[in-house]
Amino acid sequence: MMIYALQVELTKDTLKFLQKEASKKNVAFSDKKYLDSLFLPAGIIGRRNEALQLIEYFESMKKGLMVPAISIYGRSGSGKSTLVRFLCDNMYHNMEYCFVNLRRARTLFGCANMILGELGCESLVSADGLDKAVEKVGNTIRSILDNTQKKFFILVLDEYDIIFSDKRGNPSDFIYKLLTLEESLREQDLWLCIITISNNALMEYNLDDRVKSRIGNSEVFFEPYTASDIFSIIRSRSEKAFCRMPDDSVLEKCAELAADGHGDARRAIDLLRVAGEISNGRKITEKDIIKADQSLQVDRLKTVIGSASYHQGTIVRTICEILLENESNTTITSAIYQRYCDKLGEKSLSYRRVVDLLTELVNSGLLHARNISRGRKGYGTEYTLVIPLELVGLAIGKDWWYDQLESKELMDSVNASIGRRTKQGSLLAEMMKTSRLIKKYDTMEDLADS
Repeated sequence: MMIYALQVELTKDTLKFLQKEASKKNVAFSDKKYLDSLFLPAGIIGRRNEALQLIEYFESMKKGLMVPAISIYGRSGSGKSTLVRFLCDNMYHNMEYCFVNLRRARTLFGCANMILGELGCESLVSADGLDKAVEKVGNTIRSILDNTQKKFFILVLDEYDIIFSDKRGNPSDFIYKLLTLEESLREQDLWLCIITISNNALMEYNLDDRVKSRIGNSEVFFEPYTASDIFSIIRSRSEKAFCRMPDDSVLEKCAELAADGHGDARRAIDLLRVAGEISNGRKITEKDIIKADQSLQVDRLKTVIGSASYHQGTIVRTICEILLENESNTTITSAIYQRYCDKLGEKSLSYRRVVDLLTELVNSGLLHARNISRGRKGYGTEYTLVIPLELVGLAIGKDWWYDQLESKELMDSVNASIGRRTKQGSLLAEMMKTSRLIKKYDTMEDLADS
């Protein structure tokens, strides 16, 4: 017999109560926008060397040299996108720019449509083809420059590494089409520079020689923020965001937690925001920061698992299975790839692509990677779950996780039973020894007969 729970009716009084409860979370803030990770500040703390490199590339335009492609790379939360937006908004008024985040794209054609959308154009249907989409991108850029009487255009493609997950497409050919577009615009005395922002350098991907020769080596690497950098960033924002300024010791704790991950300033800002919501108007303490860190781990886990592609989700499940079976906290790339291939067979991605997906999981904060020496086998990468295995398993799916636990319990029971028998009389060992002796005896008889 099923028992149904009665649902609470949503009335005006209920709405007022919910509004009152929600407003408690904002009592601590004077201006919460400064704790929005997407907020573009009036000034950038640090990143002087990276800014200088980009400015040198931009300044070369005045001397007639336009770098066709600039590859910006570094770990998540290292300020790549923020710095590029800041420079384009504040430095050059003789050029136009378009910032496109490709994170939600799943195919090369989807990437082209997202570029068209940010340029203010209607999307094309897949039947139109990628060539027509790139051609429309070029025509639109040309039209924008003609209307504004400008000569320079910067096309910023954030999360660019997503295009390499399109197994059916040809990412290298897509880049080649964009570079060819740049050359055609240059013939009309119009200059296009493509800036790619990702976790890895553009040259690290499997590109055609014709592409490599065109993009050159114009790269800007962003080192992870140090705890000192993060402290300066969150202190500047806290002064404007909170009614009661947190103590420096609290901010130092927040910076330390973010730096211990991989120098993610975005995570530190999120920690402060959640801690402020937890405090209910009190001055933030270190305990609030710790509670916020635990809360964000669960939220991040839901986001990573929920937005994972089919192959990335399979890799996460594979890692969980290996760690559970081995009762270990770590596993290595080769073990992950072997189990992944056993699962998918011919549908498996290449080893290199799986490594890229593992890197994305590291950058998302789900995994921690460490290079290890394997003696004669060379060096390898060891992966550890940052979040407890049980939480990850439950986030994948309760039914799936409970099935894994039951299978593990069954295997442990069988192994324990075998262990008892072995201890009592080494039954299994004796059986295997007898089997080898029988095989050896049969072989000897065969030789004698011959």
